[in-house]
Amino acid sequence: MKKASQVVGKASKNVAHTVGKLIKLRSETPDKNQFVTHISSGNWLGGGLGLVIWKINKNKIRKPDGEYEFFLSCRYAEKLCPRKRGEKIITTVLQDAGIISVISPGVKDRKPAHYRLESDWVDILPRTFKLNAWQLNRRKIAAEQSLLNQYKRRPWLRWVDESLARVVLPESEEVQHAMQNPDTEASMLDAMKFMRGYLAPHERKEALAMAKYAGTIYTPIHSLPKTVVPTLLIDGEPVAQLDISSAHPSTIPCILIEAELKYGVGGGLAEAKRLTEALESGRLYDWLGPAIGIAPNAAKGRLLSALNGEDPHAYNDAVFKEFTKLFPLVKVVFRMIRKRNRNDFNRKMAGILADVIKLTIETCAKLELPVYPRTDEIVCRQRDEAKVHEILSAYFFDQTSVHAKVGGRRVSFIPTQARAE
Repeated sequence: MKKASQVVGKASKNVAHTVGKLIKLRSETPDKNQFVTHISSGNWLGGGLGLVIWKINKNKIRKPDGEYEFFLSCRYAEKLCPRKRGEKIITTVLQDAGIISVISPGVKDRKPAHYRLESDWVDILPRTFKLNAWQLNRRKIAAEQSLLNQYKRRPWLRWVDESLARVVLPESEEVQHAMQNPDTEASMLDAMKFMRGYLAPHERKEALAMAKYAGTIYTPIHSLPKTVVPTLLIDGEPVAQLDISSAHPSTIPCILIEAELKYGVGGGLAEAKRLTEALESGRLYDWLGPAIGIAPNAAKGRLLSALNGEDPHAYNDAVFKEFTKLFPLVKVVFRMIRKRNRNDFNRKMAGILADVIKLTIETCAKLELPVYPRTDEIVCRQRDEAKVHEILSAYFFDQTSVHAKVGGRRVSFIPTQARAE
């Protein structure tokens, strides 16, 4: 009788052949539980194919329409399931087989491909499925290779990881309350468990800092509850949080400017100037909220949700309608950018912010100031707050031309030399 490892080794010689056999078996076994039992007992998923399917299962998200979607880098998938010369990459094999389908292709060094997992292949892994020794080792190799590639493409990520190694989460009432609160999200619990040493790095989706969606940095403690972040210590010292006020809307003026200069949308420069003045004066939400009978802070949240939402939500939202009455070209440019993909406007805003954060981290690394990012916020030591505040403010102004509040206040001048070290 052949050992399971021998069966896996034989099946792994040609992944396309194994996938073909799985497709045939699935068509002959309409009962999913019976299918799962069969492939489990036969150890069909003991090699690279099983590792990729395990990764898809970890990444998949159920959408409101019941479909399952996930993001996966083709290059990372190939590291999990190496191909032989002349073979197709594993993601292409799964697409050809009808197991997954592409929603939007990936962009090298910017974003992974977005896929849909077909319903017949959802949850085909048994609940007791565990990675075997080969898969654990392959996953480790893939993670190490990805990390080296990330550091090569984005050297500043190394400073984020070095800074994170100096961050400590002490015991506090805030931590205890968040851990015991039934409303605390699973991702938040994982982040706190990771910080307290209860969750091993390999059990986290991101054990190290990674630049993902539009270059946005995600870290193992990205999901820490807001109430817990102020309790952190860096080098045993209290932290300061420097968030950019109205960060996403403040990227719109430069998008309007680009629309006129690059695509010939008349009036973009003038409207960008008016929107900049409304943002810097703080009057924007004071106009939008009362116009539809809600508080300014509520209007702020509604506008951000609309800008990031899907078409029906964006165009039907009362705050967005009021916003585009004041700034009609925004709607024109909004439609123009989202014509190809509904996420492109959000991706453009996120990309501008990611560039600001990246430049800030690069400068902080040169100055040896430990920092870590939380989307449009930088966390640093309190004693470094003034310097980091100047650097972040300057880069945000450079990228957007908006003199925004950072950490709740503006610098009294735009420190153009703050990062010239």
